[in-house]
This record gives sequence, C-alpha cells and structure tokens, in this order.
Amino acid sequence: MKILVVDDDHCMLKLYEFVLSSWRLNIEFSLVDNGCDAMRYLEVNSPDILILDLNLNDMDGREVIRFSQEKIQNQSTSIVVVSGMTMINTDNISNILDNVVLMLKPIDLTALLALATEKEAEKRKLDQISRNRT
Repeated sequence: MKILVVDDDHCMLKLYEFVLSSWRLNIEFSLVDNGCDAMRYLEVNSPDILILDLNLNDMDGREVIRFSQEKIQNQSTSIVVVSGMTMINTDNISNILDNVVLMLKPIDLTALLALATEKEAEKRKLDQISRNRT
C-alpha cells in the first residue's frame, strides 16, 4: 500500500515518518514538503492514501486535490485533508472529491491507523480476487 504525505511543516513530516514506520502494515510511504513535489509524485504514482495539509506554502491544498482527482488512476484513493484551521469550508472540499476525510490538527493518529488498516485489508482482498481470476 502506498501513502503520500504532503505537509510543509518539517516537524509534522518527521512525526508522520516516525508513526508510519512504526505501523505493522505493508506500506511504502513518501513524504513531500510542498504542492509542486506532490503533483510530480502524482504524475507517476497512485497512492492508496494521500495525507495532505490544506495550507501549503507554495499553493492551496485544494489545487493538489483537484490535480490528484485528474491524475490518480486508483479511484479508491482516500484523501485525508489535515488542517490547523478551526473553521474549514467543508463544502469547498467535499465538492472537489467525495473520498475526502477531514482531520483537524493535532491529527488523530488512531483514526489514521484505522483508515490505513482498512485500506490495506481492502487492497489484500482485491489482490486475492485478482489472483483467483487468473
């Protein structure tokens, strides 16, 4: 399972790196600190989970969401929008993509792990179905 984390806060990236490394899941993750690098990643990769800070230094996180919607081949990608803002205009985000989970900082790591565990189980099930067909 692939996870892309996009956050311009280097302390948050270190936290994500520590947490994701500690999970006993079959994941590979990439960490980027700006929207441009996220878009470059999405040009050639389809993550199962995209964790995205909404307020990036170089662009609005909504631009990354729109771009991912166009580029990601895996339509079951879960997008976790993380923000430190207490007031998020959820209409603007939910109109962009249905598969968006909103989390306020500090992020609920237990909920994030539950999402990742669910995605991994879903991926294993799809892989098994694919193998049974061949």
